[in-house]
Amino acid sequence: MICPFCGGKSHVMRTRQRRDGSVLRFRCCTECLRMFQSVERVETRSLEQPLRESVKP
Repeated sequence: MICPFCGGKSHVMRTRQRRDGSVLRFRCCTECLRMFQSVERVETRSLEQPLRESVKP
């Protein structure tokens, strides 16, 4: 993941599972050494699309 402060690469220091099912990751930038958090959530959506009516010329 890209560091929001300097744009450098980061690595995961710690990972925690939250009660709502999301994942909280504590990250550290390899360039500026600042710490930040990221949250990963599963997004559930229907992939169905309504059918279009065919248009006859």
